[in-house]
Amino acid sequence: MVNRLKASEIVNLLKSLNAKEITKIERSDPQFKALEKLWNCTKNRKSFYKLVITNALLSYQLQMKGEDYWTKFSEFMCQGKTVEEFLKVYNKRLLNHKLKRLEKIKSCLNEELLNTVYDLEKLVVKLSSCLKQKKESKTITFCAKMVRYALLIAEGREPLNVWKVAMPIDSRIAKISKSQNFWKKVAELSGIPPLLIDGILWNHLGNKR
Repeated sequence: MVNRLKASEIVNLLKSLNAKEITKIERSDPQFKALEKLWNCTKNRKSFYKLVITNALLSYQLQMKGEDYWTKFSEFMCQGKTVEEFLKVYNKRLLNHKLKRLEKIKSCLNEELLNTVYDLEKLVVKLSSCLKQKKESKTITFCAKMVRYALLIAEGREPLNVWKVAMPIDSRIAKISKSQNFWKKVAELSGIPPLLIDGILWNHLGNKR
């Protein structure tokens, strides 16, 4: 079981993977595939990045698994519908709070912030400041993970400062450890950034549960 793994076991697993294998694992992520679908029907970088950032920052208290949620999101957006409409159908928990947050997110998505998709450290700082959340908070760090996916898909390039972003600690990752220091140590020992470790754990180990 994933939640029984120790730091040494995770490090050993990560060290056993080469770059090609890590890339293959990431590309098999249902969330990555969902973003590919969204990009294919959007074909506009600005619109694409805005949708990815917005949905990532609203990805909490979900009614379904995150993988299914992103698939639904891409399908819904490809029909030309709005994020508000999507929330009312597929993300109804704490709906009023999320609708207010949506408006706040929209106010954050100016040209200056969109330019930070190429530097995840700057993206996290901007989002943290605008939304008044800690840089290490789950939605902020998860947003950075999804923006990295989006940049790989739309432009075929890695953003800068992937190493500067903390581990997105959701309920599944928390079963292993809630400590950012734990994940920082795993990253240092394995030579793999926390954002990539997150993807590997839930698309490699997660499929073996």
